[in-house]
Amino acid sequence: MSGVGGGLALAALSAIASSSAHAFLKTGEDKFAVQAWSCLIGALLALPFVFWTGLPESAILPWLLAGWVLHCIYYVVLIWSYRSSDFSVAYPIARGVIPISTAILGVALLGDKLGPLAFVGIAIISTGIILLSYRGGISREGILAACMAGLINTCFTLVDAKGMRVADSMLNFLVWYYVLDGIFMPLLFWARAKGRLRTLAITNSRNGVGAGILALFSFLPALIAYRLAPVGAVSAIRATSVIFSLFIGGGLLRERLDGRRIGGAVMVTIGALAIIGSAALA
Repeated sequence: MSGVGGGLALAALSAIASSSAHAFLKTGEDKFAVQAWSCLIGALLALPFVFWTGLPESAILPWLLAGWVLHCIYYVVLIWSYRSSDFSVAYPIARGVIPISTAILGVALLGDKLGPLAFVGIAIISTGIILLSYRGGISREGILAACMAGLINTCFTLVDAKGMRVADSMLNFLVWYYVLDGIFMPLLFWARAKGRLRTLAITNSRNGVGAGILALFSFLPALIAYRLAPVGAVSAIRATSVIFSLFIGGGLLRERLDGRRIGGAVMVTIGALAIIGSAALA
């Protein structure tokens, strides 16, 4: 399997885990507690590897810190989005603005190369995701929050991809990525919880641990994929997670599904197949 093919395969694995991790966050009683648990799980699992990899390489420090700031903002905006809207609507909107913007910026800023078929596939995926989220289950506030989450995701995707590519040791970047990621949300949760810290931590532990484990299977393959394949193609394949979010929202969360959302899911699938076909022809 080529490097690009391997990257897209990792992106597909990431897509499967991503929607499930977000569903744990959406269904948590206290979303700050769930996100705090999720970030803490990743940091605790990464921390022992610090003694192996050592301090962060100087080349990755700017990208680690910039990515950390963007991730912190993203977590807060994402929680705001899920408080305002149905999961099966907010999640597709947040994912929908990512593929096309990331593809264009990846070519312009990172020197990625994408063929015409890949760009067609990315455009189809973005259109399908917009169709998925059109009408119902979302307010103006929800649209704003979801779009902001998607744009911030685009920014940290580019930053993370650059960090992975300049790193001499891929493991060094990955370890410090997760260690830093485990700082902000636990501290924010502690500051907000006040006298309810223990109660909220316990009642949301199941969702938080589940989200944390699935987040590892979502972000870890994606970070490696950014090093192997064009970031726009990786983001587009990861966006197929909206198909899984559709089934989660309709089947588990009992949210309304209609022909428009199902048609959008079909478009996302066609777009993903176009990107895979482009990689195979490259």
